[in-house]
Parts: sequence; C-alpha cells; structure tokens
Amino acid sequence: MVTIGTEGDFDFERTDTFSIFAWAHSNRADSFPAIFSKVPESDTSGILLVMDSGGRLELFLINSFTSNEIRVESSETFNDNAWHYVGFSYDGSSNASGVDMSIDGVASTRNIIDDTLSLTMLNNEAPRIGASGFSADFWIDELAFVSVWNVEIPITHLLAISHGVPAFIINNCSDVLHAPLYGVHSPEIDEAGGNNTGTLTNTTKFAGNPPVELIENYL
Repeated sequence: MVTIGTEGDFDFERTDTFSIFAWAHSNRADSFPAIFSKVPESDTSGILLVMDSGGRLELFLINSFTSNEIRVESSETFNDNAWHYVGFSYDGSSNASGVDMSIDGVASTRNIIDDTLSLTMLNNEAPRIGASGFSADFWIDELAFVSVWNVEIPITHLLAISHGVPAFIINNCSDVLHAPLYGVHSPEIDEAGGNNTGTLTNTTKFAGNPPVELIENYL
C-alpha cells in the first residue's frame, strides 16, 4: 500500500474532470481489491476504483454509499494473470454516463449500477494506492505506474500508453500523479513533478515490467 500525503491535490468534486489509470496484474476472483481510493472507512464520500469479485473494473464516486453515488462497472474482466492497463475518465457531469472505462486502450462497455450522485464527494482522506479505508480491500497482486490526471484522457492516448508510451509524457500539463511503484522507495516517487510522493507500507510487489513496445511507434 502507498499512502499519498498531499490529499488536497486529489480533491476532485463531482463537477470536475479527472482520469485514473494503472497497470494491473491479477488472477483473483474474490473480495474487492482496491487499485486507488480516496475514501474513509466510514464510506461516507470519495473515490474508489476496484476490481470486483468477478474480475471486472468497478468505480464508485460517492457522497453516501448506495443512496447518493455513481457506481459503474466494466463488462469485460481483466483477472487473467496478465498485465492490463485499466482505468476511467470522468467528464464532471455528475452522471454515470460521464464515466468512460477502458482496458488496454479499448473502450469498455459500461454497466451502470447506481446513478444518483447529486451532492459533494469531497473529504479529507489521504489517497491510497493498492488499498482503501477498509482492511479487506488490499490489492495483494501487482500494480504499476498508477496515474492521475485532472482532465479526461482520450482513448487514443490510452491506447498509446497500453503499447508502451510512458504515461508521464501524456498530457503532462494536467498530471497530478505518476507513481511507478517500484516497491523499493519510501517515500514512493512521483514522476509527475515529484510533489505527491507516498509512504510505502509493507511492500508493493512489482513482478516485472508491463508489456512495452517501442515508443517511437506511437509518438
């Protein structure tokens, strides 16, 4: 788990645009392991990106869990014991239709579970990579190169990243965090200018690099 100290940089409101993506590697089919979270244990508000118990990508944008939230999931799964570039972009509309999910740079079919967000989702909780405010939500497999932007990232850029273009050179005027998660640094480094380093708890497993092709093919 990596805990980011500067929580204010991640105070995205329901009316803000933002994107969160990561390389993820897993073959699990249980629990709801967190990729990225900014949500307290009380589950009162915030952002939670997880893999659900069926291996699908699932996003919660929460004011109050189940009663005032956006909750969407991908139709596709990614728990096949291979690296995948997964995440979402959000358009600030306060509607579930404003969430675009993708896996490996390909748009995912979006399943809407809840679409009732109408109040603030801000909190003062520290962002976490590989965990949430719940002890059962640890990501115990591999994560790498977690990125947060304060804009929507076009699908063409996500396809380029999934083929090896470093995320930190994509929309680099709008990046908030690029955490490589080498698992040997504490504070964990931030390649988006270094302002959002994080405290490493235990270890972040890094099972080799995600698949990479020549960057020149995609620039």
